[in-house]
Amino acid sequence: MREPFRVIVWGPGRLGAICIREITLNPALTLVGVRAYSEAKHGVDAGLLIGIGEIGVKASTDVEALLKIECDAVIYGARDIGNYHTDDEIIMLLEAGKNIITTLPYQHLKAVRPPEFIQRLESACQKGKSVFHATGVDPDTVCDRVLPALTTMCTDITHAQIQENWNIEYLDIGTLGAVGFGQPREVVEANADILSFGDNYGKMVTHAFAEMMGVTYDRVGVERNFPVAPEDFTTSSGMHIKAGTVSCYTTRWSGYLDRLGSKPFFQIEYNWHTGGRNVPDYVKADVTGWVLSIEGRPNMRTVIDMKADFATGERFMIPGNNLFEAGYHAVAAPCLQAIPHVVKASPGILPVFHYNHHWVPDLRNV
Repeated sequence: MREPFRVIVWGPGRLGAICIREITLNPALTLVGVRAYSEAKHGVDAGLLIGIGEIGVKASTDVEALLKIECDAVIYGARDIGNYHTDDEIIMLLEAGKNIITTLPYQHLKAVRPPEFIQRLESACQKGKSVFHATGVDPDTVCDRVLPALTTMCTDITHAQIQENWNIEYLDIGTLGAVGFGQPREVVEANADILSFGDNYGKMVTHAFAEMMGVTYDRVGVERNFPVAPEDFTTSSGMHIKAGTVSCYTTRWSGYLDRLGSKPFFQIEYNWHTGGRNVPDYVKADVTGWVLSIEGRPNMRTVIDMKADFATGERFMIPGNNLFEAGYHAVAAPCLQAIPHVVKASPGILPVFHYNHHWVPDLRNV
């Protein structure tokens, strides 16, 4: 049996915190470094940073020192702000010989990035003899594996939808503000950065599903809706949201086939809300996760609802510590599970792990 896989966690935020804790609980893994972005975290035991007690590994802002640490994989968890600001750091790590696993939206690059960047990423892998793998829960697990698996029970499909429902009221005030919460609707609708915040994911999932199913859209559209609060309230993280300001964020990406009429063949909808306030009537606000719907022969619906405890409804795996939301464990798990696959892979970009048995419009094309 080989020695435990050595892992560096690059960014001890929400994803990083879960990875750090899970690594300490898994005898097949060992934590060898943590990259912090804040000087206040430099030199602090990583366990203390995330509220689980000392674990003997200190967070560091010293990138050069971290690059000298031998590791099998880097779990790259820098904060996403919707504009691929992480490109250069990822390229640097790959060129330095570090295998990278990330949940950032690099899963289906052809759908969202120019060929020049894809070649740059591949060249970095070849230079460093490293592997780059983007995974996560959606894109990847939900859209690339779970939804295609459901289509194996269909003889025809006319519509498929992924509806993501997430109560984000516990997130810090800065993050809530970044997606427009607490601001007048007209201000949000005039802010290009807020409007495009989730587009790198939505566009990617929409085009990836078409590619898997073997169809070509006649057109793709995006709709946005920003419900406002009917009365003042304060989120659990302390953000005061006044009546008449945005308290819910809904973005909907749709891919259409003209032969099916006005209803999209595929749609992914993100509903980020504050404790179920002001969500559209059809949204299951009590679900933390996804509602997957397929219309065809037959129609079907599957709900993925993630809780730390079904009996109590507890959402945090460590009650009271909002770094450990059950839903984010679903984001972190594919990263950790990918480590042995990345270590075995040849240098280059390792694609997502598709579910290859699914519905297609013409079986002769399989």
